[in-house]
Amino acid sequence: MEELAERYLGNALSAWGLDVEYDRAQGDTVYLPGPDGGRTAVTDFVGGFGSLFFGHNHPELVAHAKALLDAGTPSHAQLSKRTEAQRVAAALDAIVRRELGATEPYEVVFANTGAEAVEAAMKHAELARV
Repeated sequence: MEELAERYLGNALSAWGLDVEYDRAQGDTVYLPGPDGGRTAVTDFVGGFGSLFFGHNHPELVAHAKALLDAGTPSHAQLSKRTEAQRVAAALDAIVRRELGATEPYEVVFANTGAEAVEAAMKHAELARV
């Protein structure tokens, strides 16, 4: 099959000997399928660029995700109230106030990517400037 996704990355991975596809992951270990049906364990030192603080497939996170899926919880309801986001925002606000000795509430903006976070910071800076 012709490689159409991330072709240049694929070429670089091949040159580095990293053009492998893991088929399983648990904790800080990813597994390569072997030709004999076995697996080779490899320690994951990259860790999802910060997205895997708790490792791959952490049992408590998996259980929570399964419970949300079983309950039919919406996975993307952008234009609605999000109770869990409010709880996280309140916890972050309490930490910031405590650490800074502030009394004014701090508003939290959640973002999916670094680009969105930078965009929100730039908008905040512009609003503060004007």
